[in-house]
Amino acid sequence: AGRPVSSCLRQNLFVASLETSLPDIETVFVEKSISCVPVIIYADGGEPVLGERSQRKREPTLLGIISRTDVLREHSFYSSVQRLSPNHLPHITRHPGDDDR
Repeated sequence: AGRPVSSCLRQNLFVASLETSLPDIETVFVEKSISCVPVIIYADGGEPVLGERSQRKREPTLLGIISRTDVLREHSFYSSVQRLSPNHLPHITRHPGDDDR
């Protein structure tokens, strides 16, 4: 399971959902001059809805971080590393001991 995301992290970094494509992440890196993007989900699986105060508070959970290096790996600049899915973020929810060989 992930950890709750601090409000400081939410305010200062772009946050991607699991459905965000790697080309979209790459664009964010260039436009915002940042080196990593936290990837979060909400407990009920939904996305945040801005401006609706009547909703119960949904706490996001940090799943992992996508870095510029991950994007370079996708472009095969690091050929020794397994390529990522062409349309989606890398699988980041693995736990120690998981074996996909």
